[in-house]
Amino acid sequence: MPLPKAIRRLTPDAVRESVLLRAVGVGTGLIPPRTMHTDAESALLARLAAGRSRAVEIGVYEGSSAVVLARALPPDATLHLIDPFTANATLRPGQSGTERATRRVVERAARARGGPALH
Repeated sequence: MPLPKAIRRLTPDAVRESVLLRAVGVGTGLIPPRTMHTDAESALLARLAAGRSRAVEIGVYEGSSAVVLARALPPDATLHLIDPFTANATLRPGQSGTERATRRVVERAARARGGPALH
């Protein structure tokens, strides 16, 4: 959910483009994670995950597809999330905050249904 245009115009670029502030917003649930797939692709992913005992997602980013998987997998399933979140010279300042935010997003989705276990 992007900010209204009037607010975006008044917001300094440094704040609007801050990776760390975005991570805080996503992690607290104030804004949804960015999605890199269509609704149809989300529906297909959910159908493919339904009833499975485990799933692996490589390349989690902000966790939108991991949320789809967490909601589709049964409570006793396991969801493995793999992403190179480690702090290093290639990450923009604050980017490592995305890992914590993503974890919170997916944990909320998993808790809402009583599972799956996250790794």
